[in-house]
Amino acid sequence: MHREHAARLPLKIWLLITLLLGTNIVLFLRVIALERNEAAANNAPGFVDMGLPPGSPAPAFALADTNGATYELENLVNSDVLLVFTSTDCVACDRVYTELNKFQEANPDVVLLMISRGSPEENLALAETRALTFPVLQWEDSVVNAYRVQATPFFVMIEDGGLVKRAGLAGSLDDLKQLTRG
Repeated sequence: MHREHAARLPLKIWLLITLLLGTNIVLFLRVIALERNEAAANNAPGFVDMGLPPGSPAPAFALADTNGATYELENLVNSDVLLVFTSTDCVACDRVYTELNKFQEANPDVVLLMISRGSPEENLALAETRALTFPVLQWEDSVVNAYRVQATPFFVMIEDGGLVKRAGLAGSLDDLKQLTRG
């Protein structure tokens, strides 16, 4: 009997130590995440540069919109173009649709094209339910990869002449203004 009790005691201690270590690791990781979030909220600009570097030639594309019309970048070379990469199942994207309509209204000289990951039916429903005032183009992986899109919503401002002015993540109207002015 004494032997059984002695054999169980180390197992109980081992389980307790494992539980405490696991809890400490989880708490440590949570503190790190909270510190990063606080630093990002306090120090980082709203717009985060990513993707193709400024001055890069914008990769050519030809993509169909929800109505079947094709948009080609080469036909827009004499315009400022804002590409917005989104996804129909992206929560952060859902928050920017209203901002995009406001941006388009305030900047009618900028061609705004949204490239959305979703079926044609999902993209059409999105355009209609959100009353989007700009074309919604069908996502194509080759285009997304060429623009080095790393997350959605992802924005690329292309200057008159076809060069990337700025690319990255944004989530508000102020961020969009910073992107286009930047």
